[in-house]
Amino acid sequence: MLRRNPRCAEVAVAGRTLHVPHEGREVDGAVHVYIRPEKVHLANGDARVRGRIATRVFVGNQWLLEVETELGKLRVAQPNLGAPPPAEGHEVGLAWTDDDLRVLMQDGREGAHGHA
Repeated sequence: MLRRNPRCAEVAVAGRTLHVPHEGREVDGAVHVYIRPEKVHLANGDARVRGRIATRVFVGNQWLLEVETELGKLRVAQPNLGAPPPAEGHEVGLAWTDDDLRVLMQDGREGAHGHA
């Protein structure tokens, strides 16, 4: 952990600093950061990270995407609104809010993949 304040832990992941809510838990040392696929969305100007679509799968009411980024492979669940998302191989931007990030100690205790 780089720093901790009353609301979040600053976690270094792939050369970036993520602000992950710790919800009052003790967070220090090596951690994993995770986010639910439905909390990540395709973005343009407000993209937090860019990557290439590695896989896209249509499952009726939604599209499931795997996007290769410098943070690793991120999964995106996007509602089916009629138009398909960009094709595999296309570069896209991804965004999320810090409040949707979660942290898990590498030893399995809840408490984000980086160093907190």
